[in-house]
Amino acid sequence: MKLASHPQIGRFAINATLAIALTSCSAFQPARQDVTVNTTTPGATIKANGVTVGTSPVTFSAKRNQDLNLVATKPGYQASVMQISRQTSGTFALDLIGGWFLLLPWIGLLTPGAYELSSTQVEMPLNKAN
Repeated sequence: MKLASHPQIGRFAINATLAIALTSCSAFQPARQDVTVNTTTPGATIKANGVTVGTSPVTFSAKRNQDLNLVATKPGYQASVMQISRQTSGTFALDLIGGWFLLLPWIGLLTPGAYELSSTQVEMPLNKAN
């Protein structure tokens, strides 16, 4: 069966490729994503990459293309440290595949939207200081 003898199949394939390539582009994803941090004892000061973002429980916006280093501190408790790593997002894979058909989606691979944080709901333990 030749594709030329079935123009509807050829048009469908082209339209499907365009739809995937253009609508899933990482460039259209937001550069930041919300992260919520809770601690076993509420009211701890939370720092994200060295910047105070509030007291627990707290939700803040973080860059999705960077690892996130969290530190929770509270008087009378040992500091709690956690790292959330970045990973490629679902649109990264679609851009990678779509780029083989149309080069345009590869641009999305260079944007923050090609990544996401591995966790956006975090529970940090706080242990009493000795």
